Amino acid sequence: MTVSAARYGWTLKFFPAVYPPKNHEEFAVFKRSLRHRFHDFLNVGEVGCALSHLVLWDDLARSECDFFVIFEDDARFIAGPERLQYYKEADLQMLNSRSNAHEGSIFLGANSGGTDGYLITREGARKALPLLAEVKAPLDISILMNSRLFGGPLVVLVLDRIVEHDESSVSEIGTSRVLYSNYPV
Repeated sequence: MTVSAARYGWTLKFFPAVYPPKNHEEFAVFKRSLRHRFHDFLNVGEVGCALSHLVLWDDLARSECDFFVIFEDDARFIAGPERLQYYKEADLQMLNSRSNAHEGSIFLGANSGGTDGYLITREGARKALPLLAEVKAPLDISILMNSRLFGGPLVVLVLDRIVEHDESSVSEIGTSRVLYSNYPV
């Protein structure tokens, strides 16, 4: 990530991720102690990922900043900051190659995934946090399900792709659902 960021002229500030306990019993206790409730179906990595983003959203909601641009540790930059656009009317602007616009628009489409990179506004964070008081799905799916596409209140746009998911990178937070569980994916 840092190599591709430097290549494209990004200056990054790193935030420590949230690492839930991997022991099943400790993980259950950990989840009960949180302000957000998490569905039992979510694995350790999904909870850690969501919490890492939600902590930043909470910081943004209480800040004087207009927006945060958030990138995950397993993202690879494919464009520089000059491609970043800011639409204050939007709550989130997806900047990753796994998010797709709804046909004929710039609004988030149904086949979207990943939180590799996005811009979230302060008002967007304030709107999204109560919607995720109970997290029922991985964060990218939760954003999608709370977007206008599915009748939710979040205005989510898909703009110029700035990052892509780096398949060769191992995320700092956790494991893939496929490797972690016996649930169907």
